[in-house]
Amino acid sequence: MIHSSLSPSSAYRWRRCPASAWVAKNAPNESSVEAEAGTAAHAIAAYCIEHDMPVAEANGIVSGKKIPADDGSVKLLQEYVDLVLLLYNPDNDLLFVEKELDLSDIYRLSNQRGTVDAAIISPDACTIRVLDLKWGRGDVQAENNDQLLIYAAAVLSEATKMGCHIDRVEMIIFQPRVSTVPRIWAVDATEIGNRLVTLCAEAQIASVCYDSDVPPADDKYIPGEKQCRWCYAAKTGCEAQMRFIERELSMNFTDGASVNAVTTKIPLLTNERLATMYPCLNMLEKLVGDLRTEMLRRMVNGAAMPGYKIVEGRPGNRQWRDEAEAEKLLRRFKLKFDEMYTSTLSSPTIVERVLKKAGSLARLEKMNAIVYRKPGRPAVAIETDPRPPMVPVDLEFDDISGHADQPGNQSTTNLNVKGGS
Repeated sequence: MIHSSLSPSSAYRWRRCPASAWVAKNAPNESSVEAEAGTAAHAIAAYCIEHDMPVAEANGIVSGKKIPADDGSVKLLQEYVDLVLLLYNPDNDLLFVEKELDLSDIYRLSNQRGTVDAAIISPDACTIRVLDLKWGRGDVQAENNDQLLIYAAAVLSEATKMGCHIDRVEMIIFQPRVSTVPRIWAVDATEIGNRLVTLCAEAQIASVCYDSDVPPADDKYIPGEKQCRWCYAAKTGCEAQMRFIERELSMNFTDGASVNAVTTKIPLLTNERLATMYPCLNMLEKLVGDLRTEMLRRMVNGAAMPGYKIVEGRPGNRQWRDEAEAEKLLRRFKLKFDEMYTSTLSSPTIVERVLKKAGSLARLEKMNAIVYRKPGRPAVAIETDPRPPMVPVDLEFDDISGHADQPGNQSTTNLNVKGGS
């Protein structure tokens, strides 16, 4: 397989900050439990689509890859498989599953490849559909999605080479662990070509940065909330990002008086100024966390940091070395049963899992009738967030120390909601 220097999955980053392509080239190849789960879900789904097999049967037999069988994951992945097969008409359509596409003509650069999760060419309907399975929980929108745009352009090129006339392009994000409703971005085929003009120009700049043997020039580092979120440079202290945040928040991180001055002025900020500063908060919170992690990592590995040392943190909770031995000792103490043991009612989630496994749907319905769930706390979100707006009726602050819910698009404060939503 040819290695692609400009991955479609990171196009949101290198299109906005060309220097990030160089950073990614020199970053360590790290994985995570979530990434491995996503890889397994994609492999299982592809096998099920190609062999017309239920996810429950294929789970674990595809190169040993497996997703949890008891937390609803199998059912959610089956929804994706069913969606692809529902959209595909085997009598007239052409289906691609986990197909490697040549992106060289899309970028106007050599040796560029990418793998699309699923794509359907429907000549009779003059339509192509590109589907992208997202297994994570970070909300991903389809509209203006850079990765979908690149894959759609490549599939459109394939269809044209086959002699198909295409008028409509549908780009679909299916993220079952967030919502089982597909997110669809539909455009005329001509719109794809129009958007490629800008993308190609950005790809050329990012490619020059990638091919460089030395760090790119400062003007090629272009910070922003979206491109900095998963960038390796942001984890290790990107100077361009720090300067950007300092400029936007009118503060100097190394000057305590500057930070305090901004803090005292917060209640006096206009709504407009607060709204312009707000997008930087997620970047700032992530930056702080990444810097703390990097500082600790280096010092644990022996680095000397002027003015700092490694100490033992707060000890963990006390626990029995041997529970069986402890139980015998407490019995000799003649402690009462309720002094030795504690018990609580199982949560609705645990009971639901038991009832589902037993197939007790009638009991599950009765259980749900007595289950209550507290409403979510008010959260600040961007206007394009799919959730409906809350009506701020009689909200009462009991703690004004805000914190970020998820890096990227929202934050919450500790509020009591007295009425209305």
